[in-house]
Order: sequence, then structure tokens, then C-alpha cells
Amino acid sequence: MLKFLLLSSVILNSVFSGLVEVGDGRWGVNFFGFKAGLNFANGGVKAYAGTPTGQKAEAGLGGGVGSDGTGGGLFAGASTGFGQEARAGLAGGAGKAGTIGGLFAGASTGYGQEASAGLGGILDGKEPRLGLFSRALRRIRSIVWWR
Repeated sequence: MLKFLLLSSVILNSVFSGLVEVGDGRWGVNFFGFKAGLNFANGGVKAYAGTPTGQKAEAGLGGGVGSDGTGGGLFAGASTGFGQEARAGLAGGAGKAGTIGGLFAGASTGYGQEASAGLGGILDGKEPRLGLFSRALRRIRSIVWWR
């Protein structure tokens, strides 16, 4: 009976030893490679989840207040683990020098095709300024068929 208890204790300890991850502002769980948790750092919080085969998703927000002003932002992203991914975010700030803000979004197929776009603006007591960008990229990979 004692051998059974010792063996089961060793097995349970090895299975569940990495179950809870705590440290450096991070709280999470890891069950056979399936991960989920929260990360508190640099004035923000990030939530994440992932699988042993590479799929993952994360989202976060952060901000700060200083003598020169305030600022903050948020983002979200996801990946299939095979190169396909999507991401988006926005940020802004206000202070003595003016107000600034921006946003972006992008996606990738994992096969050399990507698209992204963004918008930003500044208000500083002068003429308002606005910036836009968009990008689409298709890298053609050669495929060789052997017979």
C-alpha cells in the first residue's frame, strides 16, 4: 500500500507540477501544453491562451500617466500556429505638446500574402495632421513538382 501511495504521489507531482505558473507579474495555467493566463507588467495587463501545436491568442491594454501627459493603448492578435495570423490595435495620448492617436490592423495567410492598414493623427494647436497607410504584399513562392 505504501508503494502505491508513493508511486501515485510521484505521478501526480510530475503531472501537476507545472500546472500553475506564477511569477514576474504572471499568473497562468499549463495543462499538458495548453496554456492560459494573465500578465501584469509595464502598467498594463495581457491575457493569453495557447495550445501545444502553436495556436495562440492574446489581447491586452495598458496606459500611463506622467508629468507630460497621459497615454494608453490596446491590442489583440491570434495565430493558427502555421503562419496565418491577424492583429489589431489602437493607441492615443494627450499632453502638453498636444493629442495624438492611431490604429492599425493586419493579417497574414502564412503563404507570403500579407495585408495591413493604419491611421494616425496629431492635434497640437497647429493645423491638424493625418496619416494613412495601407500595404498588400504577395510573395510568390516557386513550387517544383517532381515526377
